[in-house]
Amino acid sequence: MEITKSGTNTKNAPDQTSLAGLTRSHKTEVATQTMIRASEELLMIIRQMQELWLFGKLDTVGTSDIEARTEENTKKILELLQQMASKEGSS
Repeated sequence: MEITKSGTNTKNAPDQTSLAGLTRSHKTEVATQTMIRASEELLMIIRQMQELWLFGKLDTVGTSDIEARTEENTKKILELLQQMASKEGSS
């Protein structure tokens, strides 16, 4: 058995190095699996949104109810302003 300057056994040093390497390798593998799982979940969400959009439940194409109500309110206001202007002109 050899003892190094730091007082450690040289036979155990390779075991510690390989253990550190295995630990690093395992952490990398776990991180990779986590990234893959997150990517798959994101793809599932994107597909669901595409299906909702294509098959009508996510209505982003065309005019919405808010736009229709805004247009209707604008027309009413315009009519009222025209009526007020005609009353002012006739007085």
